[in-house]
Amino acid sequence: MPQIYIPLSSRNPRDLVLLELQGTLEGSSDDCSDTSFAGEALGTIRFADTPTDSTPELIIGHHRLHGKLVPCAKPFAVLQKSSTTDASLSTEWHVLGIVRHRYLFKSRPHNVV
Repeated sequence: MPQIYIPLSSRNPRDLVLLELQGTLEGSSDDCSDTSFAGEALGTIRFADTPTDSTPELIIGHHRLHGKLVPCAKPFAVLQKSSTTDASLSTEWHVLGIVRHRYLFKSRPHNVV
């Protein structure tokens, strides 16, 4: 699972943010069965330089996508499952963070020239 930490404020810099893309991502691998992007850099995200505008810009390869910060309808927790080593074989869940906002990229990509 990709983890991207983008601080929304200096008060809580470890808030998680969901990146929502419309469409599909296809790799450049010759093997069509390998659709995993594990360990790969997806692209670069940067923000507008003005203090009143926090418009994100995502660059993937030769494509640029513009997005916006949108609150989630319902916040949700990101959990990590871990099993204990004792004889009880119990399962513990650790909260990694709370997702309250998402960056929505719904427009068609523009070519970077």
